[in-house]
Amino acid sequence: MKKCVSYSLFGFDKERQENCFEFSNYICDLMINIRMNRLLYPDWEIVLHIDEASYNPFLPLFTQLGSSIRCVICEPAPLCKAMLWRLKPLFEKDAEGFQKYSHVICRDLDSLTTYRDVQAVTYWMNRDKACHAITDSESHNLPLMGGM
Repeated sequence: MKKCVSYSLFGFDKERQENCFEFSNYICDLMINIRMNRLLYPDWEIVLHIDEASYNPFLPLFTQLGSSIRCVICEPAPLCKAMLWRLKPLFEKDAEGFQKYSHVICRDLDSLTTYRDVQAVTYWMNRDKACHAITDSESHNLPLMGGM
């Protein structure tokens, strides 16, 4: 069964939030994460949930990436709903109606994949637990953060 690293990218044509990067930073982080995921999670599928307004300006880039990433175009949504797009692979079914992925990692684009992450994910997978959260900052004060 497949495994998936899932991201959301949205808001290209929106005003930048005070505590957020410029949109181009998220594109750069996506490119770094694709490379890191190919190295550290070589057999995992990378899925990007993206709104059309953010996808179209970068169509040549996404076309060039080809099979390195699966882009899923989503309807425009408010911030919190768009952040939750990355949870969609949890509910995807294959052609026979079975769960498509055995494991799904929902990540923030601005959190770069590291070997330390792989160690935590491997620990989780070896424990046969349904859910795992990485909370390594004092600001991670909720039981399950959006991109962890």
